Formats: sequence, structure tokens, C-alpha cells
Amino acid sequence: MNTMTNKRNFLVEPNLRLPLWRNVLFIDWHGVLCDEPFWSGLLSKSKGRNYKAAKQFVDALFSDSEFLDGWLRGTHTTSDILSRSYIPSIPRAGKDYFVRQLHKDCLRMQIDDGAEEAIQKIRAQCLVVLATDNMDCFARIAIARNFSNTFDDILCSSELGCLKQDAAGFFGAWLAAHNMTFGDAVLVDDSEANCAAFERAGGKSAICTTGDEIAGRLWGAVRPLLSGMNV
Repeated sequence: MNTMTNKRNFLVEPNLRLPLWRNVLFIDWHGVLCDEPFWSGLLSKSKGRNYKAAKQFVDALFSDSEFLDGWLRGTHTTSDILSRSYIPSIPRAGKDYFVRQLHKDCLRMQIDDGAEEAIQKIRAQCLVVLATDNMDCFARIAIARNFSNTFDDILCSSELGCLKQDAAGFFGAWLAAHNMTFGDAVLVDDSEANCAAFERAGGKSAICTTGDEIAGRLWGAVRPLLSGMNV
């Protein structure tokens, strides 16, 4: 399977194990397959000794729109968090405490129960590619955890330098490298804006979010869209 061990290496070494069909499902991570937020390990412990500092830090970070945009696009890295003026000092924890905790949380993230089964059903009819607006920390962890048994490939905004709302920039090169067009593709996402951009580019889309019975809802959303393709 083609992975992101070399940045954007799908352009150089496209997936050579293509099935007989020429279709792809791009599926979002946060809000569809997983709803665990960054630093969930700290924020879930409201009585923990570092909770207050963590809450203040995370609120400040996610209000820093300039930094967040660069982090998502790969112009900022996770290590750059250490230079932000609002990062608190945790006694005896070390300056990189929040970076280390973030990596731990990324490793703990799991696909929602039932979604794995739905994805495997879908992979019987098309390629399934994880497509996420996400940071470099998630990209590294996704590779380390070896998602090859779940996804045929992984596209991450911090590796590509653009977000999914730029549909041509985010998806176009991968589709071209695999001899596909947007007409061969479906996007499942929790963002109406992302889905609208994908449809304007010529693809099909379905809005889906995490929650109970994710397997049935995911399969139900995708199946009608695949029915009009060359599966």
C-alpha cells in the first residue's frame, strides 16, 4: 500500500494493487470515524491536577486562527506549539509536556465501533482513502499505527499543504495518479462546506457523523452513491 512515509509519495508510486473497479470513497476522520479531540486525556479529567492549565491552553490554542490554519496546512508543526506565548508551565513536567500528551492521545484514538465493518463492506466495491484536514502529529501517528488493513491510502492536509475545501488541490493529484476523476469519487464528511466543494468539483458526497449505529448509517449513505458508478 502506498503510505505517506515520503511526503506525497502517491504521486511517485501510485497504488499498484488497484481492483477491477475504478472508484474511490474518501472518508473523513474527525467527526465521522472518531470524535476524540486533541488532549482528550487531559481534558477528560476535570479533577486532574493539570486540568485547569490544560483547558486554558487548549482554549487559547484553538482561538489562535493563524496558527491553526498553518498547523493544518503544514506550515506550522506540532513542535511549534512550544513557541506560543500562552503555553503554560507545568511544574516538573518539562516544556514539551503538552506535545508529549498530544502524541499519546493520537495513539489512543480509535475508529468508532462498527465503522470498521462498514468500511470493509465498502472496500469490496471500491478503494477507501482516509481524507482528513489534520496536523502533522496525526499524520505521523496514522502511519505508525499502520492503517493499511483499514484504508487503501491516507491523505492529510498538513502533508498536502491545502484543505479539503480546495477540492482540486486536495484530491486532484491523487485521482490523476490513479487514473480517476471526481466522477469516480465519493466523499463522506461531517462538513457541509467540504461536501459542497467536492460536488462542485464533480464528485458525489454524503454528510455523516459519529454516533450510534455508525456502521449502518455509513453504509446506507454510501451505497446509493456507489450504485451509479462502474463497480
